[in-house]
Amino acid sequence: MVASPTDGGLSQRLFDALIADYPDHRPGTRPVHAVGIGAVGYFVPSDVAPRFTVAEHFQMERVNVTVRFSNGSGSPVESDAAIDVRGMATKFHLPSGDSTDLVMSSLPVFFSRNPQDFLDLAKAGEPKPVKPQPRWSRLTDMLLLREPRPPADPSSPNSGTAGVIAYANCHPFARPAIIAALTQPAPTSYARATYHAIHTFKFTDPDGNVRYCRFAWEPVAGVRPETRSGLPKDYLHTELRQRLMRGPARFVLRAVVGGQGDALDNPTKGWDTTRLRVVMGELVLTQLAPDAGAAVEPLSFNPTRVVPGFDISNDKVLVARGAAYAYSCRQRGGTGC
Repeated sequence: MVASPTDGGLSQRLFDALIADYPDHRPGTRPVHAVGIGAVGYFVPSDVAPRFTVAEHFQMERVNVTVRFSNGSGSPVESDAAIDVRGMATKFHLPSGDSTDLVMSSLPVFFSRNPQDFLDLAKAGEPKPVKPQPRWSRLTDMLLLREPRPPADPSSPNSGTAGVIAYANCHPFARPAIIAALTQPAPTSYARATYHAIHTFKFTDPDGNVRYCRFAWEPVAGVRPETRSGLPKDYLHTELRQRLMRGPARFVLRAVVGGQGDALDNPTKGWDTTRLRVVMGELVLTQLAPDAGAAVEPLSFNPTRVVPGFDISNDKVLVARGAAYAYSCRQRGGTGC
């Protein structure tokens, strides 16, 4: 089931604003996370998972999955070494013939409290000519022990970074996610990063009790940022191919159970780190998807494609993202929209 409310054209406005952030965007690809690679495998729920939810994929011995790893940019130019958000979208293939998705990224929190904030941020990121930094501004950075603005890229005279930073300066709620997005180092492997679902979801257990949870994929191999320079632009894709030839890549699915005072409908706010953490199962990726991992490119992954027992919360940004993903899928001629 995908939540698809009437949004008064918001999905199209979000789609158009995100496309405008990447002037070299290629039609037929996703507006963000345009470059990706797919893998297949299976998910094994933990022994305790059925106590927390009646959702179908937590009741079985194992369920087949398709995963798409990606870079956050909407540009078709592959740049695995860039400072960028990484994505991990997982589709659980249920015996009933239905599917359910978990869409995660390496951001611990989101940029926006509501759909209008999200739209405003997307518009702020539209590339504009980069102006040289005045000498007095560089001196101020030095006196305040502040990191100087990076020099303009000669091959790309336009950038949306200044607009995004200006937005963050005026909107404190967006700062944690924007800082994370602009400073995240590339990982050594797609299989050595942690991915967060960002939004809150609702578990219903066999007795009808409801718990609100947030989720993360945690790599069994451990988190490791890349420190080398001069890497090939496709090194993450190459590394994943080589890794899966040697053996499976594994992730643990961890649920954090919300408590009193935690924001259930505001993805810009993190939760108390002392909350109950439950291991819900293990993901085992065994090989690339067909066609050297490219077979997943038409496939739709949607954060609001859920099943009974694992439902969306009242987070309006989550609902808006779900509708925008469905719209995007139709625009690019994807499958399973």
